[in-house]
This record gives sequence, C-alpha cells and structure tokens, in this order.
Amino acid sequence: MLKRFFFHSKQKYLTLIIACVLINLIFISFSFNDISIRTFEDSFFVTAILMFGGGGFSFINYHGGFHMFGYTGQYMKNLWGKAKYNHYHEYIVAKNEDNKNKKYNFGPYLFIGFFFLILSLLLSFFV
Repeated sequence: MLKRFFFHSKQKYLTLIIACVLINLIFISFSFNDISIRTFEDSFFVTAILMFGGGGFSFINYHGGFHMFGYTGQYMKNLWGKAKYNHYHEYIVAKNEDNKNKKYNFGPYLFIGFFFLILSLLLSFFV
C-alpha cells in the first residue's frame, strides 16, 4: 500500500517540483522590494498549502466525490443521443472498476506539500 501511495512515477514528482519552484518564483517576484527570509518562508508556506489543496482534491476525486458531475455530463449526453450509462448505479460500478488498478494520485502532492511546510517551519525559526 505504501508503495502505491508514495512511490509514484518520477515524472509526477519532477512535474510537481517544477510547479512548486515556479510558484515560489512568482510569489517572490511580487515582493522584489523587500526580499528576506520571511519572503521565502511565506512562499514555501503558500506552495505547501497549494500542494495540500491539490492533494485533497485528488483524494476526493479518487474516492468518488466528483462522480456526480461526471454522471451529469453522461445524463445530458443521454438527452441528445445515446450515452454509455443509463443509470447512476451503472456509472458508479464502472468508475469503481476503473479505479481498482489505478495508483493513488494524492500521495506525491501530500509528500511534496509536507516537504515545503517543513522548509517553511524551519525558516520561521530564523525570523
């Protein structure tokens, strides 16, 4: 279970780290007049919160929190033509079958978010 949770593809981690560095650079660029340790602390904290939010949404999505929106699209498609699923129960069964073999997507978000939160807390001791 831990292997499915933490050890995702290297590409996923690399993409998230690049996104975090870009978020930090954007945040720091808005405070170019007064760059201090506090600025870096705040940028790491904002990045951590965004990663936790992305991980939370991914967790909710993995466990079916947004299935009703997908089924609504299928239902609207059924009004104008033939949809793949006629009832919500069929849609849920198919989605759960698809999710059985998928990896957890929220692990890398939470891991990198926790890393940036620790960096932010370590920098807060120096301010």
